[in-house]
Amino acid sequence: QRLNAMPPKRDWKDMHQQITTEAEFQEVIAYKGLTIMEVYSAWCGPCECMVPTLRSLHWDIKEEKGAGVQFVAVASDKVESLKEYHLRSKPLFLFFRKGQRTGEVDGVNTHALRVFVEENAPSQGDIVASE
Repeated sequence: QRLNAMPPKRDWKDMHQQITTEAEFQEVIAYKGLTIMEVYSAWCGPCECMVPTLRSLHWDIKEEKGAGVQFVAVASDKVESLKEYHLRSKPLFLFFRKGQRTGEVDGVNTHALRVFVEENAPSQGDIVASE
């Protein structure tokens, strides 16, 4: 067990999937684990101030605990299902499991994001058992 383990300094682009089509969107939300989706407007771009929190969550939840989560990002103007969010200028995080939307965190709320993920991320064993 590591004491005070810090997440490695990996580029966030290597730690999540960028969604660019409706088909990719439908595929990622069907995942049996928890999909953590950052929705942003292309003209505004992903919220850079959230990257340290997302990197830490990736490390804590996926790498350390082996939870069944995936991190994705999508520009709302690229996916028809997200067009209602097209003109947003603040981050929105949507959560999906098995094709169902299970929650959201609106804005830069790192505490709410972390709490939701920690409380709702299934283990890999839970995912296998549900198959």
